[in-house]
Amino acid sequence: MSRRYLLAAALILALCAVAHAQQQRPLILVANDDGIGSEGLLPLAEEMAKLGEVIVVAPKSNRSGVGHGITYRDPVAYGSSDAFGSLEAWWVDALPASCVRWALATRTGGRLPDLVVSGINDGSNMGVAIYYSGTVGAAREGALAGCSAIAFSMNRGAEVDYRGAAERGREIASAVLALGERRVLLNVNFPAGKIGPETVSEITTLTAMRWRDEYHDRANPRGGRYFWITYSPDREPEAGSDAAAVIAGRISITPILIMATDAKAAEELSGALR
Repeated sequence: MSRRYLLAAALILALCAVAHAQQQRPLILVANDDGIGSEGLLPLAEEMAKLGEVIVVAPKSNRSGVGHGITYRDPVAYGSSDAFGSLEAWWVDALPASCVRWALATRTGGRLPDLVVSGINDGSNMGVAIYYSGTVGAAREGALAGCSAIAFSMNRGAEVDYRGAAERGREIASAVLALGERRVLLNVNFPAGKIGPETVSEITTLTAMRWRDEYHDRANPRGGRYFWITYSPDREPEAGSDAAAVIAGRISITPILIMATDAKAAEELSGALR
């Protein structure tokens, strides 16, 4: 075969590869911390499937409040789930961040997802709660791996609208995918009540409001003592914060840092410490 034909064949193969890459749908990994059977996971996965190829991976049971912990000392059971129709779905008996790590290492065929989404959590994750939240931990794990990521949470109330929230979540995810190589990590909180196209969204900051622990001490009739913990806010939320937006019935969208180095403090300390 002549050099001319070899060059032509190579050009055709290259053009085919480019066309395939252009036709390839975004890969979206869907996770949560409430477990594979949670109410908010299926509608989120179904809406993400309208944007790209979806893989669902979630803890076998509820793992709320575990932050960014990982499972690594014990063997981990896993299995497939048929509760998501034609979507590939897996349960893993591990913490949320570990579910994401496992999926990235074994389920994507070596392809880095274009987006990792986590939720929709039963309960809000605002302010300092992002450090305790397994929902945010799962999203952050995706961001640490180099993916754009979004944590979705729903404020509790007499009525919650996971389907409406998932539809609005798809709009937010679409906007993130449109950023291309610009990687972001978003913390999104939906208000309780009906959520539709008319529900206003707002770019917010993390509230400085904290939840004060209240310990209700009781005597155990079988011996010893126990306590229940309840929480109450220590102040009113600030204007422009995630909590203020959600209380007002708006969707809160807070971009959060992926890496937490305090550059200003590093500069101030550089001359004082050796």
